[in-house]
Amino acid sequence: MRSHGRALAAAGCTLLALAAGIGAATAKSHKVIAAPGQLDPATPGVSLWHDYGAFGLYRVSDEALRGLSGEARARLRIDPEMDAILFDRHPISTTAVRDVPPTLAAKSPAGPALHLVQFVGPIKQAWLDEVEATGARLVQYVATNGYMVWSDAASRGKLDGLAADGDFLQFSGSFQPAYKLGGSIERRILEATRPDELVPVVVQMYSHTGKSATQQAVANLAVEVQADWSPILAFENTLITVRAADLLTIAALPDVVWVGERFPRHKMDEVQGQILAGDFNAGNTGPAAPGYLAWLDSLGFSQNPADYPLVNVTDDGVGNGTIVNGAGDSTLTRFRDGVTSRIVYANNCTTDALADGRGGHGHINTSIISGYDQRAGLPFTDANGYLRGQGINPYGRTGNTKIFRNAGAYDVSVCGNTDTGVIKSEQDKGAVISSNSWGCSGCAGSYDDSSQAYDVGVRDADLAESGNQQMIYLFAAGNSGSGAGTVGTPGNGKNMITVGASENQRPNDEGGGWTDGCGVGATGADNAMDVINFSSRGPAPGSRVKPEIIAPGTHIQGTASNATGYAGDSVCDQYRPPGQTVFAASSGTSHSTPAAAGVASLYYRWMQTEYGLSTPSPAMMKAYMVAHPTYLTGVSGNGNLPTNSQGYGMPNMQLAFDDAPRALLDQTQIFGATGETWTWNGAVADPGKPVRIVMTYTDAAGAIGTSPQVNNLDLQATVGGSSYLGNAFSGQWSTTGGTADNKNNYEAIFLPAGASGAISITVTAANVAGDGVPNNATPTDQDFALVCYNCAQNPDFTQQVTPTSLSVCTPTAADYTVNI
Repeated sequence: MRSHGRALAAAGCTLLALAAGIGAATAKSHKVIAAPGQLDPATPGVSLWHDYGAFGLYRVSDEALRGLSGEARARLRIDPEMDAILFDRHPISTTAVRDVPPTLAAKSPAGPALHLVQFVGPIKQAWLDEVEATGARLVQYVATNGYMVWSDAASRGKLDGLAADGDFLQFSGSFQPAYKLGGSIERRILEATRPDELVPVVVQMYSHTGKSATQQAVANLAVEVQADWSPILAFENTLITVRAADLLTIAALPDVVWVGERFPRHKMDEVQGQILAGDFNAGNTGPAAPGYLAWLDSLGFSQNPADYPLVNVTDDGVGNGTIVNGAGDSTLTRFRDGVTSRIVYANNCTTDALADGRGGHGHINTSIISGYDQRAGLPFTDANGYLRGQGINPYGRTGNTKIFRNAGAYDVSVCGNTDTGVIKSEQDKGAVISSNSWGCSGCAGSYDDSSQAYDVGVRDADLAESGNQQMIYLFAAGNSGSGAGTVGTPGNGKNMITVGASENQRPNDEGGGWTDGCGVGATGADNAMDVINFSSRGPAPGSRVKPEIIAPGTHIQGTASNATGYAGDSVCDQYRPPGQTVFAASSGTSHSTPAAAGVASLYYRWMQTEYGLSTPSPAMMKAYMVAHPTYLTGVSGNGNLPTNSQGYGMPNMQLAFDDAPRALLDQTQIFGATGETWTWNGAVADPGKPVRIVMTYTDAAGAIGTSPQVNNLDLQATVGGSSYLGNAFSGQWSTTGGTADNKNNYEAIFLPAGASGAISITVTAANVAGDGVPNNATPTDQDFALVCYNCAQNPDFTQQVTPTSLSVCTPTAADYTVNI
């Protein structure tokens, strides 16, 4: 359902902290990244600084830059962020030397401590080797081209020398407390008005052999420990309550990475299904007619629940809290037989005695994903004949992870009181897809510990198990729109699929004009092309586009929970329409998200049966979702894709399941170094259809409190002789020109019907700076997924047969030989 988080007040003063440190002196020149042939190093004022093969890093003077044509300049990447380390609160300009605010600064440490360095451009492995040769240990990439390192005084001196030389390292400086603080924590420290205020915080520290001293220091200051230290990446996290007066003391510890306030987490029919199927009426304002299940059956989808990936619903409980008889809801059993449950497990992370759902939030969301109901008449069908209890995948199976108590509070204490504990518990139950209609809207401005944990969990949901246990995560964008930058955590991370809310088409029902209990009236549910005003918008931290997709999220119906004591206080309408107790209704991104999860369940099965992908990756799921969209053109729609309102649009299952040829690549290509490329050659299969090319990758998790990009892959395609870059759009179609996208780990090229001829797709490793594919022998690498819709692959070989012709006349069988 809809809920709203209060935005954090800004600190009383605004400060730009530009770190004191060692940096190379810079002349009046620009760093420019250019492809081969775009710049001539023989031109006065132009010099090739570092060659990456697919591109080069150049120094270009003002005069030389002014001498280029506008068209030539437009093809170059001139990025001032290459001279910045992008911490949220205090970005560092590494070509200037200034002090951090005195209160938030610390003296240079005498012993081992976290330290910051920045390279001159995209990362080369040889440069990393040089840094480690000083005795420093690489800990975490920080955008742009920076790293946290663990170093002693001797190695810091050597790093300072490399930065002064300036050939490949341009900055070496202290990791000051100012860079480690969440916004509300910084405000408390600077204002210092309530020193005894008790503040719940997450503390992250670097995990090293001497960590016990810091752990003891933190324990001595903690008033209460809610979660013990738990590992993630190169770090360990703890959740404690501490006095405000002690916050700076913790941040000043040499191995502490982050101190951030822990804010509360909260919860964020067939009409919906037919809209997602792309079965629109003539005006595209809603579905054309009922018949969703018959359409699925016509495509040959299995009716066996075991053939579908297990979808976890992380929420409050479902039904009576058991897995028997569909948790007491016959629509959650096979063909609604009332016996054969399609709920596989009830995983209770809370201290509630039962995994039941008295609030109804998790129950309606499970119904949205997998409800099966073919009953006719009221209340089972509405006045237009649409089934209220029809889920998106009525043959699929689900499990439930309860993280909200019946009283409403977020509680994961039985799962370690950590995000990683919840993630692991879902994976241990066998889930492949996870639908999450919850988050922290008050955390929208920062990439926090939850964003990081779920970015990690997409690649590896169980950090203690060998290898990578990938999980497809979908998160609600939130209900804090229509302002910009309102997507909360964890959904503001990089690797999950974040889902916004568009309008359903159900302005009224048997009860007449309908304003639901969350205040959404008839005009909020009358046009499937509108983005509803409450849907949270991007950008996400790091100027990234969120959400990636959108789905109907207003006046959504599903079954009401049958739990004893069901109050419906977590949905907009406990029962709707009036006079019955079978169905509830609600509005919010909470209910667009499970619809998208139901689509993901169907897509997963489709990719298995049609394309032979036994376990489609999270990156492939995102790519397949993005590659088959409906572009919204109503209120808050339109715009140049991807937009911060609709992302790339709404999943369109008619497109996703059509017979157009596709090329799919799922993480079989791994880049090991910056500058590497991968190319695919083919042709437009049918000029009468659009061409859509999508590349996505599961990036290495970013550093908390920073612009979280790590690795950067770029998409480029030449189609019919014209060249296009990923995410360079005019409206819903790609346009030539522009510059490569260095912000998002998903890029697309969409061309309207009419394109013909050859297709050449190139993916370039613009920066391989972190461990995108963990648990292998390579510390810096990145894979990706790619979908090319309406694409026919060219053969990479030809056959010649000799002799070219042969005639045989015989009354019986004859043998002959040809050479191939």
